[in-house]
Amino acid sequence: MNVEAQILELARRAKTAAQRTQELSTTAKNQWCLRAAERLEAAKPAILEANAADVDEAERKGVAKPLLGRLALTEGRWRNMVAGLRDVAALPDPVGAIDELRLRPSGVRVGRMRIPLGVIGMIYESRPNVTVDAAALCVKAGNAVILRGGSEALRANLALADELRSAARETGVPEDAIAVVPITDRAAIDVLLRADAYVDLIIPRGGPGLIQKVSETSRIPVIKHDAGVCHVYLDAGADPEMATRIVLESKLRQMAVCNGLETLLVHRDGARALLPRVLKALHEEGVELRGCERTREIFGDARVAEEADWRTEFLAPILAVRIVDGLDQAVDHIRTFGSDHTEVIVTDSYSTAQEFVRRVNSSTVGVNCATGFADGYQLGLGAEDRHLHVQAARLRADGPRRSHDAEVRRLRNGSDDRMTRALPTRVGVFGGTFNPIHSGHLRAAEEVVEALDLERMIFVPSAQPPHKPPREGEILAKPLDRLAWVRTAIAGNPRFEVDPIEVEREGASYMVDTLRALRPRLGGELPAFVIGRDAFEEIESWREPSALFTLAHFVVISRPPARAASLRASLPRCIAPHVELSADGRSGRHRTAGTRILALDIAALDISASDIRARLREGRSVRYLLPEGVREAVIRSGVYGAAEDS
Repeated sequence: MNVEAQILELARRAKTAAQRTQELSTTAKNQWCLRAAERLEAAKPAILEANAADVDEAERKGVAKPLLGRLALTEGRWRNMVAGLRDVAALPDPVGAIDELRLRPSGVRVGRMRIPLGVIGMIYESRPNVTVDAAALCVKAGNAVILRGGSEALRANLALADELRSAARETGVPEDAIAVVPITDRAAIDVLLRADAYVDLIIPRGGPGLIQKVSETSRIPVIKHDAGVCHVYLDAGADPEMATRIVLESKLRQMAVCNGLETLLVHRDGARALLPRVLKALHEEGVELRGCERTREIFGDARVAEEADWRTEFLAPILAVRIVDGLDQAVDHIRTFGSDHTEVIVTDSYSTAQEFVRRVNSSTVGVNCATGFADGYQLGLGAEDRHLHVQAARLRADGPRRSHDAEVRRLRNGSDDRMTRALPTRVGVFGGTFNPIHSGHLRAAEEVVEALDLERMIFVPSAQPPHKPPREGEILAKPLDRLAWVRTAIAGNPRFEVDPIEVEREGASYMVDTLRALRPRLGGELPAFVIGRDAFEEIESWREPSALFTLAHFVVISRPPARAASLRASLPRCIAPHVELSADGRSGRHRTAGTRILALDIAALDISASDIRARLREGRSVRYLLPEGVREAVIRSGVYGAAEDS
């Protein structure tokens, strides 16, 4: 069989496998990940022997040192590769998830469902751990993957693929969902790039030459990211010790990786305080420094930087250094010379950090952390290879998005310096169906009370909200049951109380009516109405939305992985013209009513009522997810089909 026939047959079988993979249950995909990890561990000696043979041959052929560095399966890479499979198994299944569900004026609810792409072709150089990372991420997302690694890693790639495919056979996953091109002839790549009848997406991972070839040849959509020209910007007020540690870690940890530091930018007002210490440490570690004229005035051992240095991915002990006039020039430099991979700011200013995060459109933007955190394993995305996440983050129907905003918070006097702003009130109102109330609800309420120094939080369980009809098949417990569960959950907390106003009200129950009724009970004081960001963005579908902002202050909460960031994009149109926002956009004041709106990040537990209901239906444990006493009451009611031993 010639090269073309062999590749087309492999692609055809992958297409057939993809049709089955997209229908796999979460359990089946997770079992494959876990079994693959077991098989890799058992086959480790043979795989490392194959990898050693690849490295020896590459050295004899004179392969460049950066590629050699990526080729070896070190102990750390092996550990992360296997752990990545287990992490992917622990990730939520993206297939079938529906988000951004919105109510249209016609009464139709429109949302977005995540579906598999189909067959993904991965073309990459060196690093054999990409074989495992790519397979894990693709299969978990319901896809088949065709892997074409570099010829220098063929032995290790085939050995790894054998274990992945064997694990597939053992767990009911179609083994052709993981395919490795066994041909070193580069003609195989050309055939694969023209196989648009079978392959749905191509992801090249490698140097500019490979990226250019794939882009020019492929008939298939391509996601490309050919370089990691990553920046660290030291702001004027950056702590010298922190700045030094972050720069050294970013540059020295691993130089031959795409998330390594290549250009250092420094605010002119902090240059003389920061640069001597940082550059001396780098120089002593053998890093060649190439600086602008202002840099060379401070550190004479630096060579003159050429313009080409600003756009070069060195992957070596070389660093370009430039002193800039401020944030504007730093952002302009990154936009001009960067590769949209990873950028970090080191600063003691919250507002400057947020402006940097907002204005820099790279895939990963960090605050007070090393560039090495731009890594799938470090970010909790389930695999070490960051490249897939860089690319996937920017392939969205609604435009490019950042995959993660990595932030390491700096501790001061034992507390973190997150932004909290007091509201002119002592009382909060936390409304919801609480179907059922869970530990995440309580944690969120506790964080808001603490952050805003409230004296009390009033829980208001609703009947079925009129603007939010239940989804098909969704079970809503009886209002009086949910009210009783809330009372049980908050018992013993002196700052929590419950008001049955909505449950006891006859007919439709609207929040605007509730806030009007509560105000006299609060002595005329306006409460802080706690609302999730998703609900806040849909508030125009509520009854009298404009009136709501005259009856309460608003606390718009976001929890990881989402961040509150700014209110600008989320303000409902009905009040946007009447709100005066702060400089950073995280708080605002209603000009007419005098009420305030605050965006607040919380670290509440990642628990959802829908997941709890699903667990109960399936007889899985909900221990620790529900407050003491609530779990027993929910199971006793049997409303969600709960088993007695859950």
